[in-house]
Amino acid sequence: MPDACPRVTIGVPVYNGDRYLEEALESLLAQTYTDFELVISDNASTDRTEEICRSFAMRDPRVRYVRADVNSGGTWNFNRVVELAQGRYFRWAAHDDAVAPTYLERCVEVLDTDPRAALAHTRVELIDAAGDSLGIYEGPDARREDDRSWVRFHDAALWSGRNHLIFGVVRRELLDRIPPYGSHGNADGVLLARLSLLGTFVTVEEPLQRMRVHEEQASTKYGVERGSVDYRAWRQWIDGAADAKRSIEFPYWRIWGEHTRSIVAVRGVPVLDRIKCVPTSAQWAWSRKGRMRKDVMRFLRPTAR
Repeated sequence: MPDACPRVTIGVPVYNGDRYLEEALESLLAQTYTDFELVISDNASTDRTEEICRSFAMRDPRVRYVRADVNSGGTWNFNRVVELAQGRYFRWAAHDDAVAPTYLERCVEVLDTDPRAALAHTRVELIDAAGDSLGIYEGPDARREDDRSWVRFHDAALWSGRNHLIFGVVRRELLDRIPPYGSHGNADGVLLARLSLLGTFVTVEEPLQRMRVHEEQASTKYGVERGSVDYRAWRQWIDGAADAKRSIEFPYWRIWGEHTRSIVAVRGVPVLDRIKCVPTSAQWAWSRKGRMRKDVMRFLRPTAR
């Protein structure tokens, strides 16, 4: 990329996020590492989101604001900010989260000094709607810094906690070697599993990311936090208002298919490493066999009627 381009792109996909957006943008612009651009993609918001974004763009030249004419859904918007990115490194940022001033500096330092790293992130502090701390998120153990790609893929694919690493800093070039953010359930988890095939995920031990937990976010609204996702309703987030009623049949079969597809779809992975990933696909299906069975039963019931 040309020297004039910023080294880092922070992409903020947003739709009707005015309640927390200002706090999120303030924290991003207060970074001690300053060589970045902040790209905000507004998915045709109907609240004060446009007003807030334009005010930030007027006051800071690093902010680039783009607005869609219609709501094309969360999947489209997540991919849109990647398409607009100019930086060598890239980070998705949620409109309702916040980061400490040294977040970007610490993550960029990891990527600059560790060529094995595909992604750098920090520990996460969970906060509630009011911004009060809910504690440090630990999550299940995962061997993210293991040198063996099939081991990283195994732990990433079978991960059952929050996919907080989706908001880490990644090497932009690696996103071109994997399929884009998908229009299916657990799309962030699938993307992370694919990225894990290309490098390690390095953790900065300081809790520099503040992840908000509240009733309005999609993961809460559609049951992700409860472990029983309403994928049919989640279409409203995935595809936007126009396709909100389109049903998703066999959602867990689709996720399994996407994980299986990862073994061949990620470019630059040695053949032997791909072969060693095959048992993970079988283990994923076995561990979710009850939910996959329910997918089939939900389909058969209306057919029988």
